[in-house]
Amino acid sequence: SSCDRLCRLMRGRPFLVVLLTVAWVVLLTMAAVLVPPAELCVGSDEACLNWESYLTVSLLLTAVLLMANGSPPDLVMLALTVALLLCGVISDAQAWAGFCSSSVLSIGALFVVARALEETRAVELMLRPLLGRPSGHVTALLRLCFPVAVVSAFLNNTPIVAMLLPVSETWAARSNLSVKVLLMPLSFASMLGGMCTLIG
Repeated sequence: SSCDRLCRLMRGRPFLVVLLTVAWVVLLTMAAVLVPPAELCVGSDEACLNWESYLTVSLLLTAVLLMANGSPPDLVMLALTVALLLCGVISDAQAWAGFCSSSVLSIGALFVVARALEETRAVELMLRPLLGRPSGHVTALLRLCFPVAVVSAFLNNTPIVAMLLPVSETWAARSNLSVKVLLMPLSFASMLGGMCTLIG
């Protein structure tokens, strides 16, 4: 399709992507400022799309284009937030409101702990006796999902899965198992354990 051809054309050409996205943003913003779209008004003038709306849509499409070209999503979305903040579309409080959430901060802190445990291979050393060398995929799933469900009953699901992804990949390679069979049940087991208690 034309979308696939466009993605193949832009892959590996970051300068072209940046140039097209800057041109896209400038053109849409100029069009919104110079030619106000009165026909898009709904009910009253207060419901009309203004230059801020066009800028937001154009920056969002730019972000999608950059992420489709292989740019890191976290950096792209952070840059989008900063761009909207610098243009005055959103306020400081709106831009950083997500970082004030206690749940976001706690998950972020657990990701730091998960990374530290992954680097020290502490999780792999603790789980190695439980995982062992299974004879097939059914045995492997039982050995993996039961401890995950138990632990995720008391901790947040997302860091548990983040900690166990590299462990599962290493274990699958060592045991001649398909890692594709293990990853979805790993996620479902963590969700099941999280629903068992109020703190999971």
